Amino acid sequence: MRASLVIALCAFPLAAAAQSNTGGEVWPDASFQLQSPGPFSFVAEGQLKEGIDYDATQWIIGGEIDYQWQRILGRHVRNLDEDKEHHVVLGIGYQYLQTDRPTPQKFENRLIVDATLNFRAGEPLFIGDRNRYEYRWVDGTYSTVYRNRLTLEYDATTRERPVRPYATAEFFYDVTKGEWNEEQYAAGIEWPAGRAAKLQTYYLRQACTTCSPRDLNVIGIGLQFFGRFR
Repeated sequence: MRASLVIALCAFPLAAAAQSNTGGEVWPDASFQLQSPGPFSFVAEGQLKEGIDYDATQWIIGGEIDYQWQRILGRHVRNLDEDKEHHVVLGIGYQYLQTDRPTPQKFENRLIVDATLNFRAGEPLFIGDRNRYEYRWVDGTYSTVYRNRLTLEYDATTRERPVRPYATAEFFYDVTKGEWNEEQYAAGIEWPAGRAAKLQTYYLRQACTTCSPRDLNVIGIGLQFFGRFR
């Protein structure tokens, strides 16, 4: 009896510590993509990352210019996102991040360079592989991060604006420190929202050895708008 009590008292703080390494967040975001008559698209976006069960608030705003090369041929339902209608997409962009909580407040500037390879495995299945370098300045301290994101997306219907279930896996390599330190896995559904917009709802699991909390469970919702130069 006494031994059981000692074991229970020792196990309680360990369980509490393990639980403190996992947090919950909600990530709402919105973006607008403007397609040029040529092979360029322009994207503006904003996102909020808000803690659910702990103190965390981060704002992200930014934009990107993408160059699209070699249209994907073959029969398939056209995507509103013209980047996903091309085999190769090269992009350069900028992001500004402001972390209000936990204190002290942090400010970050990111220069982004990425290359994405897209193709279709049959008619309904879209596959994308994005390779991104982020050159970061956090309160004046510089670092470089490489990110590789794999995407699988399925056209669930053959209508003009289908519902698309999708899954992603992204891996982060801290070039400055020379280590893989973060992974993100997500699953969600992309819904049509009118003739020139779509809604994304997803669950994301993040594991990060250099973050606090170390693990995150995220509920995300994103609204994407699309337009064209006349």
